[in-house]
Amino acid sequence: MNSRPFLTLAAVAGLALMLALPLFASAKADRVVICSSVENREPVGAAASFPATAKELFCFSEFSGAEGTSEITHVWSKDGKEVFRQTLSVKAAHWRTWSRKKVSPGTWKVAVLDGSGAEIGSASFTVGG
Repeated sequence: MNSRPFLTLAAVAGLALMLALPLFASAKADRVVICSSVENREPVGAAASFPATAKELFCFSEFSGAEGTSEITHVWSKDGKEVFRQTLSVKAAHWRTWSRKKVSPGTWKVAVLDGSGAEIGSASFTVGG
């Protein structure tokens, strides 16, 4: 029995699997900041606590070490329950991006997930009280 075709098929399948893996695996979140706005691609009004009058906040994240085009996801949670999820493109080894969310009083967290769903950063904050 000739095992060569099987090995070739296994090699092709292995290569396909490697190419399908997220290219973002080696990237890291250098900054994850909650802020009141983003100007000139930088966070403005960064804090860990915001007044109850805050209506909308931003999660700014900066990455290094990304290879190729990939995606990250910001997962916004309030009082331990996921309330919003936004997937954002990462198009260079060093990249900055942000999402925004209308907020209400409570304890919040934004988790930053890589393409495989692993948490690579987060920021916690409170609104009001």
